[in-house]
Amino acid sequence: MFKSKTGKRFLLTYLSLIICLVLLFVPLYHLVVSLFRNSYLNTCFHLLENGTQRIENDITSINTIVKGIYENPDIKRIAYLKQPIIEVTDYYKIRVAIDDFKNSISQINSIRDCGLIFSNDLILTPRRLCYSGDELFSRYFSVNNNHDYISWRNSLLDNKNISNICSLEAITSYENGIYQAITLVIKMPLSSLNYHGLFYATIDKNYLLSYFATQEMLDYGTLYIRDKNGNLLLAHEKMSDNNLTYENFDNNLTYINKESEKLGLIVSIGISNNFFTQKIKPLKDIAILFFIIYILSGVILSLIFSYRTSKPVLDIINRVTALRSKYFYNLKSDRTSSEYKYLLDFLNEADFSFQKYEQILKQQEDLLCSNMLEQLIRGQIYSSSAFTRAYSYFPNFPKQYCIAAILLYDSDKLELSSNAIRQTLIFSIVKPKLPSQALIHFTSNLLVLVLPFEQSNSSKEEFNCSREGIAKLLIDIKDLLFKKSGIYTQITISDIFSKIEDMHLAFYQASHLLRLIGKTPTDKIYYTDDFSLSYSHPELDFWEINRFYECILRAEEEQALNIVLSIQKNIKELGYIDESEIQQIFYSFRQVFVRIKNELPQQYSSLIPIPTYDDTTDIFALFKHIIKCTCACCDCIKIQ
Repeated sequence: MFKSKTGKRFLLTYLSLIICLVLLFVPLYHLVVSLFRNSYLNTCFHLLENGTQRIENDITSINTIVKGIYENPDIKRIAYLKQPIIEVTDYYKIRVAIDDFKNSISQINSIRDCGLIFSNDLILTPRRLCYSGDELFSRYFSVNNNHDYISWRNSLLDNKNISNICSLEAITSYENGIYQAITLVIKMPLSSLNYHGLFYATIDKNYLLSYFATQEMLDYGTLYIRDKNGNLLLAHEKMSDNNLTYENFDNNLTYINKESEKLGLIVSIGISNNFFTQKIKPLKDIAILFFIIYILSGVILSLIFSYRTSKPVLDIINRVTALRSKYFYNLKSDRTSSEYKYLLDFLNEADFSFQKYEQILKQQEDLLCSNMLEQLIRGQIYSSSAFTRAYSYFPNFPKQYCIAAILLYDSDKLELSSNAIRQTLIFSIVKPKLPSQALIHFTSNLLVLVLPFEQSNSSKEEFNCSREGIAKLLIDIKDLLFKKSGIYTQITISDIFSKIEDMHLAFYQASHLLRLIGKTPTDKIYYTDDFSLSYSHPELDFWEINRFYECILRAEEEQALNIVLSIQKNIKELGYIDESEIQQIFYSFRQVFVRIKNELPQQYSSLIPIPTYDDTTDIFALFKHIIKCTCACCDCIKIQ
């Protein structure tokens, strides 16, 4: 196989195809990474958006509850107590205030520790009342960054806003242990000068982080919460202990920001760019393994396919070489240069004229079909075997059909040369418009179309085989023939037939209708039912012919012509008239002319042109011959 250029070519083709397919997986891999990254960032943004909404709702709820706490009369009384407290009623008031405060605060899940700091140094918490800040810091609650109560309280009062959030601090709580939290401060904006203080509440850092990100995001990224002035309130920069490397540079992180205009907070979450690559590392490992297996399998399959594809070509080459050495002497082509060129040279030397023979066979087949169609429409086939052969010539012959006879007139004169060039032009115009089952045939100046017929348009073709569809088709053909070749037409359509044996009857109907309508071009398409049927002509009898004969003998030309014109008028009004009736009328008049001619001397009888019957001439042209002969007979009688 490798000695053959064809085998090498096939092998290189298959290998190139495999390499191209492998290379297509590279952008696909990057596309997967990009899609995963965008999807993950979109998830982060939605979490950030939802978390911001949740923290807004929580702080709004806290503000609402704290407002209710400030307005609670039992809690207000604590602000007016004076130390030292010794009255039993005061202790009762304190117990009631603690219970009310605890019940109100229990509605908020986000708060870890909270309290109300009054101006009289009393501090109310959900479990107790501290009589001083030192008591609170030494026993129940302390902030690691502030070593004493005074500095911590001053830091809460630094902000001039009624409600504000302080930055993250380490909290030591008697009930909750050590934790990190931000502190929410709400001051008492009341008109009474004797009743003022503030409410503080700590919100756990981990609780806040769960609002904005999943644990996976927190393990592999950062999260910052800042106020509108850019002051950092909360920072999270924890990384998971795994193979991920993390450097705290902005170019290694992708940040997503969400601003809360209601709280004046800006929340930012940063995801390490290495995280996205590391997340799809299992997919990458599978893809690399797939590539290796794919390439190895591709090489093996390429070798197999190259051998199987090139072997038949090599067998053909060997056979061609044997034939050339046996039948040809001119062996200029080298089989090692190019196998395909070698085969091409052999085919050129063999000179196979398949297309030429096919064209000749097609012409002969068309000629046989045309001759068979001519015999069918002329009624020249009589045996059943001949009709069976006709069906073999036209295997798609329609179940029902009608014949359209199109009489062709030249644009300059009412006749048309039936030369091959004109027929080819007409055929090229008409054939594309016809359905597949239709047949087309030229005979003299007639274009005969055998058209399929259906009661409704149930055909799968675009052509409508109903009567209306056939009429529209013929009108289109009529317009095309006039526009493209300047040909005038008269069109008639036969009745519907179903047997190929009746084709001559359909043709007779269509062609006979052409004789009845005359040669004046019209836009109308004529059917057999456009003419009423007549079985006999009541106007032409023995006495009428005898009166016509007597008028000519007396040279009464006007009376004789009136008889002829009256009969012509009656025929025109009558409508359809059979061929036998036309012959009867014509030969009745002709017999009168022959009789008159025989009775006249030779010098006069030669002036009378006896008309001959032509079944291709329309009936009105026949009457013109009769009128001409009538005038000639009367003139001869007058001269004599």
